[in-house]
Amino acid sequence: MSHQKSGKSGEEVVVIAKYDYSAQGSQELDLKKNERLVLLDDSKHWWKVLNSRNQSGFVPSNYVKREKPSLFDSIRKRVRKKTDSHSHRHNSPLSSPIAPKAVDIDITCSPD
Repeated sequence: MSHQKSGKSGEEVVVIAKYDYSAQGSQELDLKKNERLVLLDDSKHWWKVLNSRNQSGFVPSNYVKREKPSLFDSIRKRVRKKTDSHSHRHNSPLSSPIAPKAVDIDITCSPD
């Protein structure tokens, strides 16, 4: 069973090589430690990846790890989510901006 990989909003899932690996067959891909690759398919023991030279192939899943999103990526994702929900709200015909009502206040002070 395989799963195509991409983030919820079409973002790439990046993996990092934990070790060097020499391909043993024509469908496998060589790895260099710390190499960043795009995850294309995360089948059980062999993952299909794409390297920076635009070559794709299978690598042992235990030789790579998913890259943790940076703090910047996390913040950018939150801002994008808030911006998207904010723009959807304002595009709704039921949620047009309402002007604040003017209020007159008359304050009088009387001596005690």
